[in-house]
Amino acid sequence: MTTALLIFLVFVSITLVITYWAARRSSGANAFFAANRQITAWQNGFAVAGDYMSAASFLGIAGIIAFQGYDGFMYSVGWLVAYLTVLLIVAEPLRNAGKYTMADVLAYRLSPRPVRAMASLSTLTVSIFYMIAQMVGAGALVALLLKDSGISYQTAVIGVGADPGMSNVICRAVADELDDIDRINLYWAAEFVGQENPILCPPYNIATVLAEYAHSSTQFLEGKHVECGPREGREFLDLPQPWGHCEFFYSPHSEPLTVPLAEGFKEKNIREFTWKLHLPHREHEAWVGLVKAGFSDFSDPLIAKGVAITPLEFLSELIARNIERNRDRIPSQESHEIHLAIGRGTRRGLPVTVRCEVIVRPNEMYKPYVDACTSMNASIAAQLILAGPLRPGVFAPESYFDVPSYFRELRRREFSVRTVVGE
Repeated sequence: MTTALLIFLVFVSITLVITYWAARRSSGANAFFAANRQITAWQNGFAVAGDYMSAASFLGIAGIIAFQGYDGFMYSVGWLVAYLTVLLIVAEPLRNAGKYTMADVLAYRLSPRPVRAMASLSTLTVSIFYMIAQMVGAGALVALLLKDSGISYQTAVIGVGADPGMSNVICRAVADELDDIDRINLYWAAEFVGQENPILCPPYNIATVLAEYAHSSTQFLEGKHVECGPREGREFLDLPQPWGHCEFFYSPHSEPLTVPLAEGFKEKNIREFTWKLHLPHREHEAWVGLVKAGFSDFSDPLIAKGVAITPLEFLSELIARNIERNRDRIPSQESHEIHLAIGRGTRRGLPVTVRCEVIVRPNEMYKPYVDACTSMNASIAAQLILAGPLRPGVFAPESYFDVPSYFRELRRREFSVRTVVGE
């Protein structure tokens, strides 16, 4: 291992440790966006410098100065002046308005839905072009650091951007067992074992949970993408303990948008692909109750005693305060997850049902992980990319990774993996 690569890995490790430490201390919108307004001037300066000193700064500015001379230097000065403009003209009015983003302010002043739609569109447009340059720069840097390892530039780009989803790969395992696909239904369920928690503790970001319960979703039905209403597609499944009799419903996730169009699915005439969610039973009841109470429009501001606040801001602060005040009442619970894909179609002309499941139970190996299923995929991706023939390009996980090899890595991490084929 070269000195440069060692320094790079140390730097990345320190960054991940700081990120993990900061994430555990953050709760609520104020903590996420403004660190509870406890940042000192020096800390804020380092944060701004961290934004400023990106791959575009070091590589792009150096390159433009090399090729354009003084004009390239003035471009970097313009960048610095733009930061001051943002601080003076945008940041201060945002703080005075008690908002965190331009979209929040404009949505409060104008019609919320079109404002947020345009804000999302502009953010995605800018981010796509910005991230393309960042990924190319990161790929070039990683390729340089690993130049003696035989890893090509194209593979470095793939490796930096790859994070396979377990759900995608188990769907591929189902598809590989079928010659013609009628439908694949994907389910995710979680359940707690232990004393019932008297405090509502969100399993992940509150806005994400509310969106899963309150927003419409896009599913792949009858060979095309269809928008479905919140919590439509209700279905009950009997699963092994501790899940038992579970209610599932449609939830907004990316898999129905991409998997039916991927290699290995589309050419097999897939007609239906859905994603359904089940949270632990009592937590499920609580989130449904919050949606019924009006928190479904969580970004639409309301006026309380002359002060504008969104339902999401109120709920985030309330839940964070409740958790902090009652931390000693929160019992120790074991979290169990199941990722399940059920496919129906034909094989050799006969009707077949394929069931592929990955069960994740408490284990000392990944006890520190917040979500082992998601957190471990980056390392699996890196190992599988380096283990086989290199394929330059951009691929979805279900198209790139070999299913048996991926499942082998899951079993090494003591996940339970099972595929059953029946009539």
